[in-house]
Amino acid sequence: MVVFIRSNYLFLLATVATFVSIIWFLLAPDFEPVVTSLLGIVTCVSLRPKDWMLIRHRSMKKDLPEKFYTDDVDSKAGFIFHNVVLLNEDSNQHKFGWGKSSLEHQDKSVEFEVPKPYFSKSECRTKVKVRVVMSTLHNTYGDGQHYLYVYIPDKPPVCFHQFEGICAEITVVDIDDDGYPELIVGYKCGAHSEGIKVYKFDRELNYYFVEGSDIGSDFPLITWGRNPDGTFFINAYSRNWELDREKYHSVYEKYVFNDSKFIMDSTSRVKWADS
Repeated sequence: MVVFIRSNYLFLLATVATFVSIIWFLLAPDFEPVVTSLLGIVTCVSLRPKDWMLIRHRSMKKDLPEKFYTDDVDSKAGFIFHNVVLLNEDSNQHKFGWGKSSLEHQDKSVEFEVPKPYFSKSECRTKVKVRVVMSTLHNTYGDGQHYLYVYIPDKPPVCFHQFEGICAEITVVDIDDDGYPELIVGYKCGAHSEGIKVYKFDRELNYYFVEGSDIGSDFPLITWGRNPDGTFFINAYSRNWELDREKYHSVYEKYVFNDSKFIMDSTSRVKWADS
């Protein structure tokens, strides 16, 4: 609320002045209060907080899921996991289900299997189970600190990445269908901003950052899925700062996974339904 007042104090002052002019006209009808009231209304309309109204209105659009923020997540042994929802029903796009659970002081974890590495001591298994844990330290000031650990049988645990964010989520998707699922990390980095990163295993089960996957959005909305040809994509929506912002509410950039990296495939302006 404080941020909103500071950013739109001219609009609030114009609203108060218009209200006073209308009261003046009701108490003493005359030409002057009519003129001042009309000028006040025009000023309020021109100074209206467009971005704030758009964000509040946008969450009710049909393009977004009926329950945009969800607190219905699974938990296991004190860990929260699989906090992923569909963008729409019958849609091939997924997103992180940001909600109350994202801010809770609980570590998050995902488990999956990969082909048995050369250093495995197991003789009968063809696959081993891997667990990735995101441990979060919430500070009294500033963003939280998030630490990513990977636990692999017969190998010492490793913290392979540390980053800052208001809150964060993780999931795994086998992007290139090679049997080694990639780790998708999403994080909130501002009131209306979020980012995403993708990490991949090498053959020795060491994680490394996938080039081109450090993608951000100030809409904020980031989704992922597969094209009809099977290629994996990430869509990042951003606010439209051009002159046609009333007609097209956002701009999205589409990144596709090609040759072991993400490259921008296309960009387009978006008009949300019923707008």
